[in-house]
Amino acid sequence: MLYYEFNEIKKNLLIKKKVNFFLFTFLFLAFFIEARANWTKVTQSSNGQSFYVDMQNITESRGYVYFWELIDYNRKDEYGDKSAKIYIEADCINFKFKWIKLSYHKDEMGKDKVKVETPSKLVTDWQYPIQNSTSMVILDFVCKNKGITL
Repeated sequence: MLYYEFNEIKKNLLIKKKVNFFLFTFLFLAFFIEARANWTKVTQSSNGQSFYVDMQNITESRGYVYFWELIDYNRKDEYGDKSAKIYIEADCINFKFKWIKLSYHKDEMGKDKVKVETPSKLVTDWQYPIQNSTSMVILDFVCKNKGITL
């Protein structure tokens, strides 16, 4: 009888430990996912769109720099989107870039969860930014700041 009660108490404690562990892990991951982006405003276009770079997640590999750009629209576009996130590969030596991943968001600052897509062939090839464009400002900013964040 005493052995049976001891085993029941042991089982209950084990279950409580597992529940607490999973709850703690879930809360930690939820906080981490929301806190992982460190958006820094870089520029604003003449039509009111704001352009940000995630400074916390700039990486460098094999001579290329990888980063997330966020475009926050000043109003909904024709598809009902309020923002877009673009994962970019940059060549700071030759001053060119290409889009790797892309997501469109119904919420401002890309706050909603959506599927990340592969961009169209038009933007997956290397592009040189147009003089004084927002792309040029973003690329210049990232290339000048990459060493600070790595």
